[in-house]
Order: sequence, then structure tokens, then C-alpha cells
Amino acid sequence: MNIMGTGRSAARGAVGALLAALVSGTAVAAQQAPTQLTLEDAVSLAKGYSPTFLSTQNDQASANWQVREAYGQFLPSVDASLQGVWQEAGAQRFGTIVFDDQITDWYFSGYAIGLGVTIDGSTIFGVPNARANRRATEASISAAEFTLESTVAFQYMAVLRGQDGVAVAERQRARAPEPPDRADARRDGRSGRHRRTAGRSRSGPGRRGAHPGVA
Repeated sequence: MNIMGTGRSAARGAVGALLAALVSGTAVAAQQAPTQLTLEDAVSLAKGYSPTFLSTQNDQASANWQVREAYGQFLPSVDASLQGVWQEAGAQRFGTIVFDDQITDWYFSGYAIGLGVTIDGSTIFGVPNARANRRATEASISAAEFTLESTVAFQYMAVLRGQDGVAVAERQRARAPEPPDRADARRDGRSGRHRRTAGRSRSGPGRRGAHPGVA
């Protein structure tokens, strides 16, 4: 069984939703999203919503029950039975033959209890086979978990590198010299605002003179 291939394909499907939550800060599966999605949160969400990983993880319960069933073959089987017969008083007939009358009713009862154990080759070797199958299932789950965690970690780091690249590009753009045409336009805009301000100052109301008759 190609565990690495199936785990990787399932992880990619789960990681798409996780990375969308990482970039946009929204929740997946109608859950409340944290302000920052950590790597541990991303891995936990991937394990909880990856169908292939959950299917592989569910095989553990079946393997455990197979081991219990193998041990249960050594338990003895018990059989019990109970029977009762009631015979009414009167003449007993068998065909044309008539027996003496029975003057009393009879009741007969009986019971039986049986105990048995069957041990053969399948019973003896069933336990080690079931335990080996359980170990193989545990190894498959561990491999699928490792593949899922690795894929989520790689995608998580790729998103972080992309965010760092955007931050570096923004800092470089802020430090870059301004193009001459943009600088001239900014200076022209400041000069126009200065001229409008000076015009409003000159056209303002004049100062009042002294009132006649006042010394």
C-alpha cells in the first residue's frame, strides 16, 4: 500500500483550506479563527478534517477488535438446554393397542449443560497474526501522520516566505528614490497651494481706522 502517496494527496487537499485561513485569517469548517494561525493549529485542523487520514486512523479500532477476537477464541463455549413433558391421566393408545389407564398426571423435566473448548492451528496462530496486523496498522497511521504534518509544514513555511517577500518589497519601494516626474508634480501641487493661501491673505478685510472724534 502506497502510504506516502495517499497521505500526501490527502494532505494537499486539507492544506488548501488551512493556507486560506492562514492568509485571510478566517475560520475553516465554521469555527472561530484565531488572530494568528500557528503551525500547531494548522496541523491540528488538517488531522481533524483530512478524510484519508481519518479513514486510516479509524483502522486502529478494527485492528484492536481483531486482537480481542483472537484472544476470545481460547474461551470455552457453554451450552445449556431445558426440556419438560407433561402427560395427562387416561387410557394410553398406540394404534389399535390400548394400554392400562393412567390415573395420575405425570410431568417429566430435564436439563443439560455442556462446556467445550476447541483449540486448533488457527486459534493458536490467530493471536500473533492479529497483533502483527495491529502493528502494521499503527505503522500506517504513523506514516500518514508524518506525511500530513510534513506537507502542512512545507506549505506553512511557503506562505510565511511569501509574506516576508511582500514585506521586503514594500520596504524597498519605500526606500527607492522618487521618480522625477512624480517629484515635480508634488512640488507643483505644493506651489499651487502656497499661491492660493497667499491670495486669500491679500484679499482679506482691511484694518479699521480710528473712530472720528476719538483722540
